[in-house]
Amino acid sequence: MYLVPVTNSHPKLQAWKYPLVGDKDVTMIERVVIDVPTHTVVRLKMPPDQHRSTLCDNVACRGTTWDDVEWSPDDAHLAFVSTSRDHKQEWFRVADAATGEVREVMTEKTPKFYESGNGKINWHYLPASNEILWFSERDDWGNLYLYDLASGKLKNQITQGPATWPRFSTWTKRSAQSSLLAWQGSGPRSVLRAFLQRALRWHRPEASDPENADHNIKVSSDGRYFVDSYSTPTDPHITVIRGQQW
Repeated sequence: MYLVPVTNSHPKLQAWKYPLVGDKDVTMIERVVIDVPTHTVVRLKMPPDQHRSTLCDNVACRGTTWDDVEWSPDDAHLAFVSTSRDHKQEWFRVADAATGEVREVMTEKTPKFYESGNGKINWHYLPASNEILWFSERDDWGNLYLYDLASGKLKNQITQGPATWPRFSTWTKRSAQSSLLAWQGSGPRSVLRAFLQRALRWHRPEASDPENADHNIKVSSDGRYFVDSYSTPTDPHITVIRGQQW
């Protein structure tokens, strides 16, 4: 693949190997689990995977972060999402770290292009409650869905359009009765970004930032507080600390 940068001096031709459409041999990956103390390697029992994530054409989209993988709290299982080369199909899988056995939990197909969020993946592995939080644009809006981890079946749709919820901010530790999740996105209350929270099953979203403004949120590590910096086209930035009434 060739590229000529636009400069004010003599052009310099850049060339690198890149799998183009129609090429027989393309970059693939084989997933392994390495146990550092024992120096052992367990290969996941599945065919080679496409070098894709749910956000970009590489398994690490921002250079240092490995996307689309999450460990269980006891490190016994690894959840990950595989992406087809054309980004039209996703597979949510869970692997046994000790044996390499892989179970396909669910899959989603899209006629155009699947993307799991905006700058950050929007799915989460919740083994404690045997569930999956999943992002999809299947109804033409970016919404969140709750799946059963054992069966791979849809339990309920968490958010409703017209809106887009491109990024999780935090979520609480889930109990058997209920759980609260916080996310940031453009909601029906405003075309500007808002920070909302809700129970996964039965409550409607409630805004944690009452001002009709563009909010930039940073949540504390324990999820109890967040720094809210907000502004509008006519109002300068105001920064406040808010408490999560969960």
